[in-house]
This record gives sequence, C-alpha cells and structure tokens, in this order.
Amino acid sequence: MSMINALVLKYFSIQHLVNILYIPLIIFAFYYIFKDKSEKTKTWALLGLSLFNIIIFTINKFVIFRVFDDLQVLNELPLQLCNMNLILIPLALITKNKLLMGYVYYVATIAAMAAILFFDSRYVGVNVMTYSIFVYFFYHAVLVATPILFVMFGLYTPEKSQIIKVIILLLCMATVMHGFNLLMRSTGWCT
Repeated sequence: MSMINALVLKYFSIQHLVNILYIPLIIFAFYYIFKDKSEKTKTWALLGLSLFNIIIFTINKFVIFRVFDDLQVLNELPLQLCNMNLILIPLALITKNKLLMGYVYYVATIAAMAAILFFDSRYVGVNVMTYSIFVYFFYHAVLVATPILFVMFGLYTPEKSQIIKVIILLLCMATVMHGFNLLMRSTGWCT
C-alpha cells in the first residue's frame, strides 16, 4: 500500500479515529492547563479557543473558495447547526445565560459529535493531511469539547429541568433556519 493510500480518509478508518482524538486532546490540554486558574481566566481561555475556531473556520471557507472555487457564500451563512453553534458558544460564555449554556451543552456537543462520526461524504477518499480535513475535524472537536469544559470548569451545571427549554429553543431555531433556507432556495439566492 502506498503512503498516499494510507492517508486517505474513510469512515471509521484509523485515520478517521485519529481525527476523533482531537476531542480528548483539547479537553485534557485545556483542563490541565487551566484547572487551577480563576473563573475569569477559564472563561477567557474558552473564549480564545472559540475565537480561534471562528478564525480557522473562516480561513477554511476562503481556502475552499480560492482553491476549489466551491464556496457559495449564501450556503455558508450560519444557518446550519454547527455554524450556529460556532456563534452561540462564545455568546453563552459572554452572557453566562443558563439557557444558552444548556443549549450548547446538550445540543452543540451531540450535533458536532455526529458531524465528526458521520462526516460529509465529499471527504471520503481525501488525504487526511489537507488543511480542510484538519479544520473540519478540529472545528467540530472544539464544538464538542468547549461545552464539556464549561461543566468541568464549573462554569455551567447541567440541570434536567432545562432540557424542555433547550428542546423548545432548538425547535424554534431549526424552524427559523429551515424556513430561511427554503426561502433562499425558492428565490434562487442559494442552491
């Protein structure tokens, strides 16, 4: 087997599983570096991680646009669950809003993990050493790790009583996002 074929991404291959390791690496690194720091320092560290995630996500979209000429800007608005969570995680950290914290803990973690486990089929057969593959997995790993770190750092305590509110928020957001996406497609603004 050639070196090139050994680095090709397939579902649940060793390359896929190695990319999944970003999650515990981020969690353990941040936990052990910041566990004895103040709440303010932990919050700023997680905000920094979230900002870094936004930056690499944005750069990745421009790389895809320039290299593959495959970016349709209106399809890249934050009207997908993970894109929305990219914005909501730092917003939850800044506002300390319990409903937003609950939402990102219960929804963002599961949604981003699903995106990692069942990644876009366009990536099957792509070399794992490409920038876009790194960003895809790292970006989603941060979306999984950050809400878990909220809890580990004591910034948020999950409460069963919030689950109904979180589900209602998710349904409202999904309805608005879906409605907007349908409107944009029906008017020809995006495909």
